[in-house]
Amino acid sequence: MRQLQATTHAISDSGLFKVAPSIFADEPDFEVSDRYSFVPTIKIVDTLRDAGWFPSFVSSCNSRSDQGIAVAKHQIRFRQSGAGTIRNLNDSIMELVLTNSHDRSSGFLLDAGLFRKVCDNGLIVKDSDFGSFKIRHTGDANVLVAEAAETIVKDVPRIQEIISEWECIDLDEHTQLQLATRGSALRWGETGPVQAKTLLTPHRYADNKNDLWSTFNRIQENLMQGGSRGRARTGRRLTTRAVSSIDVGRKINQGLWEAAAEVAAERIAA
Repeated sequence: MRQLQATTHAISDSGLFKVAPSIFADEPDFEVSDRYSFVPTIKIVDTLRDAGWFPSFVSSCNSRSDQGIAVAKHQIRFRQSGAGTIRNLNDSIMELVLTNSHDRSSGFLLDAGLFRKVCDNGLIVKDSDFGSFKIRHTGDANVLVAEAAETIVKDVPRIQEIISEWECIDLDEHTQLQLATRGSALRWGETGPVQAKTLLTPHRYADNKNDLWSTFNRIQENLMQGGSRGRARTGRRLTTRAVSSIDVGRKINQGLWEAAAEVAAERIAA
């Protein structure tokens, strides 16, 4: 998977094209049905730019064919800049995460995202009431994406509230291990190459805390960034790799968020 992270300035069209040419595709894969309405991703990008959101990260699936490059699945993270910037959410910055393809493998998916500054790590919010929109390829897709972005922005206070709640919920070791086990299953299934406690390893002093927010972030970072030592089923020693699949990354992020939300709901109800 190819990717590019902005440093100080928003990613330009040339930067987007270098990593994900499919963003600029002018037609869909030849196998799509007549009911498929082609909407170029760059049109959505321009719509979000007009609303004050600018590309901060882009990734694209690898493709084996010249034709496939133009339609491959891609993901773009957007954030605001300048005077209109949405306030920081504790140690994170609010983002919008757009996922799309032009080969029927994905409609437009717009998620609420968080970029955690202390570790340069991107999160994706998932909640039963907000945070994710799936938009079909229709002529109104760009309008619907803009409306979805406005809806997500309106939920920022609730996201802030959730993070603050999680920071105040201390977890015992057993509950932390349960959450890590669920995270492991999201990436590797029933049997993972690393022990659950390994996923709780902090990489900075600020994360060496037992609250739910810190625990969630330690697990998410270890799952997504890799670098954990473990053993394959054959017994061979290995070091886990960073997640390179757009779909797997989205599944892990949203699944772990939901798992943490369940823990929070249980503690608040107790």
